[in-house]
Amino acid sequence: MDLRQLITLKKQRVSNRKAAQVLHLSRNTVNEYTQILDGLPRSYDGLLALEESVLRELFVPQSEVLRERYEQLLGYFDYFLTEFKKPGCTLLTLWHWYQEKHSNGYAYTQFTKHYNLWANKYRCSAKLDHKAGKTVFIDYTGKKLLSSIKQQEKSVR
Repeated sequence: MDLRQLITLKKQRVSNRKAAQVLHLSRNTVNEYTQILDGLPRSYDGLLALEESVLRELFVPQSEVLRERYEQLLGYFDYFLTEFKKPGCTLLTLWHWYQEKHSNGYAYTQFTKHYNLWANKYRCSAKLDHKAGKTVFIDYTGKKLLSSIKQQEKSVR
């Protein structure tokens, strides 16, 4: 993308929608670059006076930022697997832990999406063939079943 052309258009007060049409880019891409432009301490004239290499350094490609953020999250997934073995651990508690460490990290929805895509490699399932009513399968985990059994025992007494 020609950053100088975008800066020139913004200096002329062209809307982001019109700039996107002129530059043949998506409006969201122009919006992102405009937000970066508005956050810089220089005026449009000051930005146009910069050398091309210096100007490019001000705009780290968004794909690199996203890739770095994803790889950072990916590094925690093995730790999350071990944490899930502890009773009471949920994705929400892990997300809160992640947010404490990375305030600009993923929101909960994207966090769970990325984790579930990664975790699908480790999930397994099996088909249990049995005659209906002959065998009972109980699947439980955590403290809830134990506490509910104790409550039932107390109510029976």
